[in-house]
Amino acid sequence: MSPCWPGRPGSRASTCRARRRRWCSEERGRHARRNSRGPDRSRPGRGVPRHRRPLRAAGARRAGGAGGRRGGRAAAGREGPAPGGAWRRGGLAGPDERHGRLPAARRRRGGAPAAPGLPRSGARPHHAGAGMNAITPGFARADLTCPGGGMPFEEARARVLALAEASLPAETVPLEACCGRIAAAPLQARLDLPRFDQSAMDGYAIAMGAALPGAWLPVAGRTAAGEAPGWLAPATAHRILTGAPLPEGADAVIAQEHVVLREGFIQLAGLPAPGTNLRRRAEDIRAGEVLIHPGTRLDWRHVTLLAAQGVEAVPVRRHPRLVLLSSGRELRGTGQPLAPGQIHDSNTPMLRALLRSWGVAVQSRPAVADEAGAMRDALREAAGKADLVLTTAGISVGDEDHVREALRALGGELAVLKVAMKPGKPLAAGRIGGALFLGLPGNPQAALAGALAFLRPLLARMAGAPAPRPVVSRAGFALRRRPGRAEFLPVRLHSRDGVLEAARTGPDGSGRLSPLLGASGLAFLEAGLQELRPGDALDVLPFGAEGEALA
Repeated sequence: MSPCWPGRPGSRASTCRARRRRWCSEERGRHARRNSRGPDRSRPGRGVPRHRRPLRAAGARRAGGAGGRRGGRAAAGREGPAPGGAWRRGGLAGPDERHGRLPAARRRRGGAPAAPGLPRSGARPHHAGAGMNAITPGFARADLTCPGGGMPFEEARARVLALAEASLPAETVPLEACCGRIAAAPLQARLDLPRFDQSAMDGYAIAMGAALPGAWLPVAGRTAAGEAPGWLAPATAHRILTGAPLPEGADAVIAQEHVVLREGFIQLAGLPAPGTNLRRRAEDIRAGEVLIHPGTRLDWRHVTLLAAQGVEAVPVRRHPRLVLLSSGRELRGTGQPLAPGQIHDSNTPMLRALLRSWGVAVQSRPAVADEAGAMRDALREAAGKADLVLTTAGISVGDEDHVREALRALGGELAVLKVAMKPGKPLAAGRIGGALFLGLPGNPQAALAGALAFLRPLLARMAGAPAPRPVVSRAGFALRRRPGRAEFLPVRLHSRDGVLEAARTGPDGSGRLSPLLGASGLAFLEAGLQELRPGDALDVLPFGAEGEALA
């Protein structure tokens, strides 16, 4: 007998390979015929490849189990649908329902089966849909979402403002230093203004009951501003200057250009009405009335009024202690050389200047490294000395975004994690220790939109002041858009035909800087708006303080 060498015709190995080739060919033919026929609707599962068949119910047995396949089907028909049927119909089978014997296999290994619908151990979470607003361990509830992804703008804004539960403490500052500060208490008038009846112009004080048209009256006495009030003798005139107290017995002042003066006498060309050219006591302000209410942002007008009342110091809310952090290994400060792939940090100077124009002092530090430990240390240090921690970039879910994980590691809580707005969707707000936290996106226009729409009203709320109101204008452009998200557009405000009109300053793009140069604010488009026509009413959030909206 000749030996059976491997691969030699007639050998055992050659015969096995031939049989395997024939079996594979037959299997391919069967699959091709089955796929060409399509699935058999009368027999679920038949004519469908195994990997596309509906998943088996948890615990369902194959042939050889109790009752076999026929017994299993009969039991399912008697008892009702198999467990997990609803998940399978929706294509949402739990991990333990992917194979009927998985729970039993886990029990044999000593592990308990996982609860239906929960991810398997070690599975990586995805961030689609509500995931960005889902609760993470140690975080406050932030799972309200809208179909477009993210929390509705109005709901997010309400949650951010609710973080400021109490106003900042009060402090007393000199009158000259109160501009831009928020009044912490009602300020009442101490004095009547004017304090006494006084003359409104240079002229002659007379008593109307003793004067006749064309009569000559002797001039007796003179009173200037700052002197004690005099006394008006009967049938005489009293020389008086602007601001001087009215002499007793006088009830009108005739302007000096309306009389003829000759050798100590004046001739009355006509008789004025009683009270002419007089400032009566307390006709402007009465002692005891409230001049300034709490929450008022003080400016030069209030300084004028308080100075007239003799006020030296004013109770105001303490400035918020705000720490600004930015992150990004690509960021370099102004004046520093740039290597390939690096850019200058524009967000930090922009936010610092913007906050300064709002009267807020800012503490900032160099860009934090894109490392979880560095961000954790920076947040811990900032929260220990700030009322509000503000960050730019690093709040999304990228590989180099570590703000969320650092917050969670420090026991922080988030009330908002993603907002349905354009630009500025990855925006977060919450608490870290005793400080409030607001995380803005990294693109300049997105960071600006978050600052105007969330940061500015939050700072006002912390100071006990009302939120800044938008400027109402008329749209000077047309726009069609997909509804579902609030949107912010850079616009320039100008007066046209006596009406404030908003004009766009550049194309869309959250990373563009040139549209901001000619802009005076951001136009706000509500989430449900689909079309904007020229002439439609349009709200604009101005960059500067109130009254500085016009370019």
